[in-house]
Amino acid sequence: MQLQKFNTGTANVRHLLQSFTQAYDGLPSCVINVIGVATKADPQFIFNIELDVVLFHQHKSQAYCIEVNAPLQVQAIADAHESFRFSPDDSHALIEGEVMDVAINLQHQAINDMIQYDLLSDAELEKFNTWNKGFASALLTECFEDVADFNALHSSHFMANTVYLRLIEYFKNNLS
Repeated sequence: MQLQKFNTGTANVRHLLQSFTQAYDGLPSCVINVIGVATKADPQFIFNIELDVVLFHQHKSQAYCIEVNAPLQVQAIADAHESFRFSPDDSHALIEGEVMDVAINLQHQAINDMIQYDLLSDAELEKFNTWNKGFASALLTECFEDVADFNALHSSHFMANTVYLRLIEYFKNNLS
């Protein structure tokens, strides 16, 4: 976890969301922590939101723990909160755009870490390189039909998609 980088002498650190996916043998799972930081002088004003995600990926009967993190743009969330009363659809679009950017960033980090652990096959590495050169503004998807073993790209997509869905649900439910 990245909590140590916040100065708790001057900041309030709060868990805004903690989410777990169910762990099943051979399938990826992840833990999502959304951490909000506010000043002690104004504990209601969150000036920093950090996402910490731990992805558990199985490869050749060994479990790998991939830790990634990224900041959420507080201004985008604040703008969505402000516009909610007047235009809920625009508000939701702002949230979805920011959350998708963060999910893509986390997926990219996870795949880079998996490359360091040598968890990608040559075909997966080629698919990643192609995506990274031309399509990195969208999630790298991998077909899940008839999958017996989840590969690294499946796991990274599972994690990014889970982050996206859980954060969209959280922010939409907490806008008022």
